[in-house]
Amino acid sequence: MMEDWELGYNWLKGLKLLSLDFLRPVYSSLGTGVLREETLRGLARDTLLWRIGTGCHPEPQSAPGMAAFYRYQVGALLQTAEPALGDSAERAVTHWIQFVQCQEDSNPWVRYQDAMLSWASNFRKTGIDSIGFSQNAAEIEKRLRENVRAEDVHKILEQQRKRFLTDWDFPLFKDQGLLDVQNSSPFFPFIDSAVLVVEMHRFQLFWIELIASVNSGEVRAIDAFVRGRSNDGVVPVAARELPTR
Repeated sequence: MMEDWELGYNWLKGLKLLSLDFLRPVYSSLGTGVLREETLRGLARDTLLWRIGTGCHPEPQSAPGMAAFYRYQVGALLQTAEPALGDSAERAVTHWIQFVQCQEDSNPWVRYQDAMLSWASNFRKTGIDSIGFSQNAAEIEKRLRENVRAEDVHKILEQQRKRFLTDWDFPLFKDQGLLDVQNSSPFFPFIDSAVLVVEMHRFQLFWIELIASVNSGEVRAIDAFVRGRSNDGVVPVAARELPTR
């Protein structure tokens, strides 16, 4: 169970991404499940500015401040979500924050994504199916490789970095070290974060199709493979129980 300050930090990171003008060209690829992009962007900004809820905190970047941000601002945002964003918006945005944009160990999807990418890499190199799928493992690897990677999004955002940043985006990029990035550097704040989000969203779509096509023995084999890669030998969430929207 995550502490309120951890939840606040997680929401803070996610809402910063959703607030950016920089990500407008790839918004649909982020997988939020919310069609009203402008409304969502506006709500994200108001929440980051502590304008949604009534609570506040003198040290917003501290652990107690993050906890207050979650309790008051995020809480008010979720109450506003469905009237402003449409049916099921609260569930969609919460899922996106917790299980799509989050790359922390608290997100069980991260472990499965890492495991499947490792399986695919080993299969390409050796031809050995370490899980033991009864169906064509080469076809599964191909679908994973073709459907999850996000080079298309990366290329679009590389073009975006040539544009002037908006008044909203600039302070956020500055906070991420933008002014220290040389023009020749491949790193650019928020590009990597956005690409990871897109890849996680696409992995979840791949996973839903995969799990629907395999038998119970294969599901147990996937769980065993993931468990074998963990330091503690534990799978926190079974393959069929991963949270979906």
